[in-house]
Amino acid sequence: MGEQPVDAELLHQLLALREREWVEFKVNNADPEQTGKTLSAVANSAALHNEKHGYMVWGVGDDTHSVVGTSFDPRRQKVGNQDLLSWLTILLEPRPALEDSTFEYEGKRVVILTIPASQPAAACEVQDRGLRASRLAQRCAS
Repeated sequence: MGEQPVDAELLHQLLALREREWVEFKVNNADPEQTGKTLSAVANSAALHNEKHGYMVWGVGDDTHSVVGTSFDPRRQKVGNQDLLSWLTILLEPRPALEDSTFEYEGKRVVILTIPASQPAAACEVQDRGLRASRLAQRCAS
């Protein structure tokens, strides 16, 4: 509970920005492959815009940018036997230090995934895991 004001403050800041290349709002979308592609794009965009982090936020309407809540839980979402966050960390190169925060905001559940900007090389999805590589300016080592 001590972290909720910090989480709420970050949510306010992100809502004020609206959606940007490095801020992505979702309600419940938890498709692992799509999440990996979006995470990679957000990390690359944050780097391009000289931001230290990018963000994926579940529980916010994509069109309305209003807090609607989510049932998504990155720690309970499974890909095989792994939770989604572990799977994403292993899948992406370079391996990002992802930070997730789940909290209640005005009685609605919100999840914020903080993604470090990809520096110096662009984040890329590992091809041999079934995802196409997303490349930005530089070639990613496979």
